[in-house]
Amino acid sequence: MGKLFPHGLTGIIFDCDGVMIDSRAANAIFYNKVLAALGLPPLTPEQDAYTFMATARQALEYIVPPEMHQRMYEVVRTEVIYSRDIVPLLQIYPGYREFLELAHGHGMRLAVHTNRTAEGMQRVLDFLALPSYFNPVVTATEAAPKPAPDGVRL
Repeated sequence: MGKLFPHGLTGIIFDCDGVMIDSRAANAIFYNKVLAALGLPPLTPEQDAYTFMATARQALEYIVPPEMHQRMYEVVRTEVIYSRDIVPLLQIYPGYREFLELAHGHGMRLAVHTNRTAEGMQRVLDFLALPSYFNPVVTATEAAPKPAPDGVRL
């Protein structure tokens, strides 16, 4: 690591989905439940790929026709509730918790930059009982969604 980080590695910025947690299947279940509630077909492979990289709002607006958006938001508020129906399906990657402990123990600064909202990210941290080592936690609530660099700059 000397050539790559000549002054040492002092911090790590983590993404949430696909890095900290395995959420791909759970998120696909969420979007497919919303689509089913609206009488629409399941995600196509193209939609699945897009939804994994986008914010929830971007994803929903991408997979649901515009004329159904008002009903779509009603569905996610009252019928398919992410915190109730999907969060329990999320899984931390094996070894991630141990890696955090090791990095924290070596004095590394740990941060999160995610396209989740602040509320959604806090829900994940609480559900998985991850230690409060992350400072800052930058979400799509505080900064433009990735790939914009705003969150990394924060």
